[in-house]
Amino acid sequence: MENIVQAYSTAVRKMIAVQRRIIKKIYNTPDLGLITSLTRACNAKCNMCAKYNQNSYLSTHMDDETFQKTIQIYNELKLKYMNLHAMGECLLHPRFKEYMDQLEREHFLVRVSSNGYLVDRHMDTLLKRNIDFFRVSTEGWDNESMMKYRGQEFDRVYRNVKEFYRYYKGKKTRYQFSLTLHIYPSMAEDNIRQMFDLWGECADRIQVSFPNNPSLNLEKA
Repeated sequence: MENIVQAYSTAVRKMIAVQRRIIKKIYNTPDLGLITSLTRACNAKCNMCAKYNQNSYLSTHMDDETFQKTIQIYNELKLKYMNLHAMGECLLHPRFKEYMDQLEREHFLVRVSSNGYLVDRHMDTLLKRNIDFFRVSTEGWDNESMMKYRGQEFDRVYRNVKEFYRYYKGKKTRYQFSLTLHIYPSMAEDNIRQMFDLWGECADRIQVSFPNNPSLNLEKA
């Protein structure tokens, strides 16, 4: 039995090592093995998000003890790349700036994804030297469409993202600011063109994808 356990453990370690090399090659980063969720709270109601199909979803922030333990775990695993992306909006965390300051002091690189609604509150923090990647995911070309797909005010998100991009262009960063736009079946060709025309002025590049929530009724969305 002991030999079997040792063989299994060795196989798992080899598999993790292979995954790390693949991820490092794809993202050109020192390491990217874990996803950290600073908060389960979100200020959007996106059609594709799996959390709205859960009966008991807790919208809570990570507490300080858990965050310090998270850093400890990363250090024990010799990982210095923290990926802040899950079903919560990380910019909602009341100690976001403080945590980013600590990660910079401890020489972490950080990958951040956001829905853009609170970008105006954290512009300088999102331009810190240790932010290796920053992306905003959104959809819509007016208030009606964004409320349908994201449950957010288009004017606020668009203004915040555009102002951030203007501010970002005058700074030196590690990353190219990018946007991810999801395409839904209910979007007409003219709508999609209008959406890309508007958001194309707000980023260095735009990534396009389809919503991947398997329980989403695509006929209605």
